[in-house]
Amino acid sequence: PDENLFLKGQNDATVNYKEYKSAGTGTFIVSLLFPVAGLIPAIACSSTPPRRESLGYPSQELMNIPDYNNGYLMKSKKIKSNKVWGNWAAAVFIDIIVAVIVLNKK
Repeated sequence: PDENLFLKGQNDATVNYKEYKSAGTGTFIVSLLFPVAGLIPAIACSSTPPRRESLGYPSQELMNIPDYNNGYLMKSKKIKSNKVWGNWAAAVFIDIIVAVIVLNKK
């Protein structure tokens, strides 16, 4: 395997893959309203690889090379998963802060 192409794929995904926002935003909103129920979209979105059409890769020719493709796909899935779980955690944190404020006012 060509490690340089695998790493190039990962680096390109870091720069070009941005279409995780709907998964992250959906998870955040559901989690903000229903923290435990927010686990459902968080698990579903983080375990599902990004759709091919949302990857934003710079070159089809590079994606045809297996090592580059694997690096790009692996990194884009990790980016999506990290963003989804980060948004879930942020929403739960906000829920906890609001609950503490409300309980302290009673």
